[in-house]
Amino acid sequence: MSTSNTSPFSSDSGNARSPRIAHLMRGVLDMLYGAYAWMVFLMVALPAYLIILFTKPLGVRRQIVRRAARLVFQCIGVRLTISGLDRLPEEPHILVVNHTSFLDAIVLTALLPAAPGYAFTARQQFRRQRLFCPLLRALGLIVLRSSDARHLSSNIDRIVKALRRGEKVVMFPEGGFTPIAGLERFHAGAFVAAAKAEVPIVVGALRGARTALRPRSWMPRRSPIAVEIGTVLRASGADRASIAALRDNARRLMLPMTGEPDLTA
Repeated sequence: MSTSNTSPFSSDSGNARSPRIAHLMRGVLDMLYGAYAWMVFLMVALPAYLIILFTKPLGVRRQIVRRAARLVFQCIGVRLTISGLDRLPEEPHILVVNHTSFLDAIVLTALLPAAPGYAFTARQQFRRQRLFCPLLRALGLIVLRSSDARHLSSNIDRIVKALRRGEKVVMFPEGGFTPIAGLERFHAGAFVAAAKAEVPIVVGALRGARTALRPRSWMPRRSPIAVEIGTVLRASGADRASIAALRDNARRLMLPMTGEPDLTA
């Protein structure tokens, strides 16, 4: 009589369970890391928020938020790097960067020079977010009206005014970001503003932020993030053809820097 070698404790059963157990453990560790990252963020952000609201010089506010952002990433073990800082002009300019995650602005705040610092742009919906709006405005946020074509001229005027008073501005020419990795089509606003204010466009790129905090997810992951500062461009004129050429050239240069596919192809 033959006997079966099959057993619930056999090596085959153990091998089948191992990937499931490893996947479960990985999920638990990811959740624990995400909870820890949020705890660190709140512990650093809340005191910084209060200090900034009661600090008057804009340059000091930006230095405080830069240090706070760097401290958060350091505590949660996310490695930040930036290359090409020497390419940033001293004069007012617009730095255009690909938009990949809610982390993008925080990463750029941590890595870009704080003195005199950069003003970011955001749509009008931030005015309805009462918790963040005072902080963002205290850091020199340029609040734009909706993306409706009727408001395009007034939005550009706001950016031009900021540039003419000496601000350096960060803009995401894609507008928003999507769960699909890749570079979207560019809006013309940043390039029209640069041409009208007669300031350069600096091409930059973010890598790794999409992995660290995926779109449609609030669970941070430990992933290195890099920023690269690339070519400095200038508009040859303020006419439509010159602005389109500037926009297309900036996008052509940015695409290989992102390491992501072209979503318009």
